[in-house]
Amino acid sequence: MKKPIVYLTVLCACAFFVTSCSDSNRPSGGILGPTDGAEEQEVTEAEIVDAIQALRNYRLSYISERSNDMSGEAQAAKEYSDAVAQLTDYGARVEPYAFEALSSSEDWGIRYGALEVLDSIMISKSGMELLITAMGDANALVAMKALWSLRALSGRETYETGRNDLPADPAYAEGMSSTDYETLWRRYFLDNGPALQKAWRIWWTKNQESFNLD
Repeated sequence: MKKPIVYLTVLCACAFFVTSCSDSNRPSGGILGPTDGAEEQEVTEAEIVDAIQALRNYRLSYISERSNDMSGEAQAAKEYSDAVAQLTDYGARVEPYAFEALSSSEDWGIRYGALEVLDSIMISKSGMELLITAMGDANALVAMKALWSLRALSGRETYETGRNDLPADPAYAEGMSSTDYETLWRRYFLDNGPALQKAWRIWWTKNQESFNLD
């Protein structure tokens, strides 16, 4: 049995506001040049938006897997992976678009993908509050990814485990189906989501002034 669809984050290698992703902070149309003097390719706003929309393929690959459509899953997974790689290559210029997608997209696959992209390109520490909020996402996989992103970006991989009266993460058992694994995480966030967010907000309140994204 293949491991769950979260493979693109774990096995192969939630959110409603943030001031930095408002329309007034988004780059306007036209060619967007390199940031911080980096040797990056020129890219238009339309290209970034198209790549953001292609992140929906995460959801499509998930649906295909659950319906045993292996060819459909493979194609959607490739298109998703290509979109993540493309957005990552574009660098920090993508950040406000990823923030906006995470905050407002109705497609949970796009919200998940935005988190994966932010893992590599986020430079604004104000985004940490958005990730904390995203742990309350209605989709358990997005909430789970937000938690993992927080751990990775903060350098506190096991910050809340065994503390703050929170249990360890749900354990993946060999042969467990994607549906069963997702169900474990859904139950985990139903039981512990508010406490998780509280624990991380306490940490963020104490550390945001001195915190830096390396």
